[in-house]
Amino acid sequence: MPRAVPSSAASGPAAPQASIRVSELRRRIDALERAGSEPVVVQRAGFLGSLSFGVPEIDDALPWCGLAPGALHEISGPPRDAAALGFISALLARLVVRAPGMVLWCRRRSASYESGDIYAPGLAALGLDPSRLIFLGAKQGQEVLWAMREGLSCPRLLAVVGEVEDATVGLTASRRLQLAAEKSGVGCFLLRRLPPGGEHSNTAPGNAEEPSAALSRWHVRAAPSGLVPGLETALVAQRWLGPGRLRWHAELRRCRAAAFREWLVEWHHETGNFTVAAPICDRSVEQTAARLAI
Repeated sequence: MPRAVPSSAASGPAAPQASIRVSELRRRIDALERAGSEPVVVQRAGFLGSLSFGVPEIDDALPWCGLAPGALHEISGPPRDAAALGFISALLARLVVRAPGMVLWCRRRSASYESGDIYAPGLAALGLDPSRLIFLGAKQGQEVLWAMREGLSCPRLLAVVGEVEDATVGLTASRRLQLAAEKSGVGCFLLRRLPPGGEHSNTAPGNAEEPSAALSRWHVRAAPSGLVPGLETALVAQRWLGPGRLRWHAELRRCRAAAFREWLVEWHHETGNFTVAAPICDRSVEQTAARLAI
């Protein structure tokens, strides 16, 4: 008849090993949670450092003095609003002039019927050369995420962009993208299209949002354009006050080691950089015309 082994003897030798395994798991989890909290500097093909906006008001508000390279950044926008797409295109325009390489742009094939095709002359107007883009059409949103991860494994790409619906991406999928971008050093931009009625959700910095491993989360919507300096008099004489420079209302909703911020951002295609525009006053067209005519 087998002898019973005392519980203290059975657990004694295994206890130190279990404690070591638990400590190792805690260390690995802590490392994953801190991933991206420090600037990730990647040097390859002439590319070095973070992606700057070119405006101190925004760059100084971010821990990396711009967008961290080799990381996932999410940009969302209201339904049927191309502001977020234009904002990403302007950022990519600043990226492609710094180093040679291509940008992989992934989207569902049916997105062309829902939100329209990407307009190459419009990209060129933002300073983004369409010949530097590789467009990939997927059948479903999950295939877009898979194609993004595959693209992030290619270190010769400058960046990977993916257009997905808001419900497609969860914490697990975003963590995979973040780890893949961190490993290769390729920047990853996730364009999340909100469902109808979702443009006003989670607008306050304290509201709960779907968990994400992205280092920064932005919400961008269109803003009234501004007049081009030097053309005010001619425009008023023709009784035409727009459109002028592109403007976006950009909200930094989530960012590691940074607080909630928002800016009225203006794009200057001549210099290829952003500026923070002055707040727009609520004035009538007649008052604006009279002020500019002085």
